[in-house]
Amino acid sequence: MTAPTPQQLVDVLRHFKSDRDRGFEGGTGTPVALISPSTIEIISESSNLRDLGVIQLVGGIEFPGLQRPADIISLLKTGPARPDLILLSDQILSSPDASVLVRTDEIDQYFSPIEAILNLKYGYRLAIWTISGYVAIEPYAPAISIVFQKLTQYLGDCESLGSHWNVRELQRLRLPAERHYRALRKVRHFRSAVLNGFRYSPNDPAGLALLQKADVLEQQANAQVGI
Repeated sequence: MTAPTPQQLVDVLRHFKSDRDRGFEGGTGTPVALISPSTIEIISESSNLRDLGVIQLVGGIEFPGLQRPADIISLLKTGPARPDLILLSDQILSSPDASVLVRTDEIDQYFSPIEAILNLKYGYRLAIWTISGYVAIEPYAPAISIVFQKLTQYLGDCESLGSHWNVRELQRLRLPAERHYRALRKVRHFRSAVLNGFRYSPNDPAGLALLQKADVLEQQANAQVGI
């Protein structure tokens, strides 16, 4: 299975835009959020569409012109504009951006709430890439679980892209065990820095308070995974 070509990406976006302009299901003026996989070709063509002012491009990796989920939410909060979007949702996996834990029989993983917010609060039609093509979730889905079910399928289908999927190795950052490991590593680094900083005054109240803070952070990290 291969990712959509740049021309297919344009055709899909045009399809959903033409449907909405005819008042199809979502009604005239319904904004579209196209959720695509991160491949070199898709990123390149999405960037071209952004430069032409056709869409705004949203992802989770530092890249010129790429907006973060918080940027888009701020835009939507501050004005009536509802720009069409291309979301590289497979990139949105850091702890601050992907904070919703979704449990299935196969895997537990964290997702960003951005797609659900766009659909349920701001009335976006979601067009989500899958092996069988883009599938639509019309504005104001009856349940938030519908959005996350389709996003779970989207990530699973991205696996079929193999080496063409640029962010395949990063998906482990969605896993609770990986989040736990990284959180504990940060706590250990913090504790080591405190001990080193107060090595000549180990009973200093300021240093002891920081060590207590490290203990609290470790307890919080463990609690998130049921330890």
